Amino acid sequence: MKLTFKLTLLFLILGYLSFGQNWINTEVTEFASIDFPDQAEITETGQETVYFSQDDYAYYVVSVRTLTDQQSRNFSDNDIPEIYRGATNGMVNAAGGALISKKDITIDGYPALEIEYSASSNSNLPVQRFARIVFIEKSLITSSFWLIEEDNAESITRKTSFFNSLSFQKSTTNINEEFEDPNVETTTSSYNYGYLIGQIVAALALLIILIVILYFIFKKRNTKKKTQKEPVAPSKPTFKICNNCDFNNRSDTKYCSRCGYELK
Repeated sequence: MKLTFKLTLLFLILGYLSFGQNWINTEVTEFASIDFPDQAEITETGQETVYFSQDDYAYYVVSVRTLTDQQSRNFSDNDIPEIYRGATNGMVNAAGGALISKKDITIDGYPALEIEYSASSNSNLPVQRFARIVFIEKSLITSSFWLIEEDNAESITRKTSFFNSLSFQKSTTNINEEFEDPNVETTTSSYNYGYLIGQIVAALALLIILIVILYFIFKKRNTKKKTQKEPVAPSKPTFKICNNCDFNNRSDTKYCSRCGYELK
């Protein structure tokens, strides 16, 4: 019994160490952070900041879109569901796939949305994808998990750890608490805005992942070329010079082919 308990405890400890040793907590905004399995690559394009990492199981992508003060005046907390719906459709349509499931969740008490969707078949890209969307502090934060390996226990564990690691470091306000103006008429469609952001998130994630794939393909080909053996040049034949007539004889010749003199 004691031996079984010790072995079980050792297995759990080793499993925990092998799983958790490389995860890195990364600040994606001044008030939010999330864990990546490795050091995240950062790409900035205008209002969008994208964080990317990968392992053998999945691609991990976090996109942060921050509203300007003017854009923030056009939205209220009541617009959040439409923004989420637009972002969902934008991502799914950009992937050429289909929405599998969606559910309302909360992250640290703030309303969020979790979706699963498929992408059009491509041998180089994951088909099964998951995402969480949360709108907070004038920022739309989208965390995406693109499955590389089949949906197995380890990949599910990593997806859960990745999504659940998103946290906020300080109390936040409503979207328009600082900029709310009752005299400003809402003219921007929250759904259309969310849809646009969803398209941008999907396009940037796809671009970054394709660049990574192409990089590793190029690196693999170069490595393969370097490791290939270079053709060995044929060794030059050696000769025996006859001491009698200076004729060049083959190295395996015992007597001179010209004069018959014994070669040494």
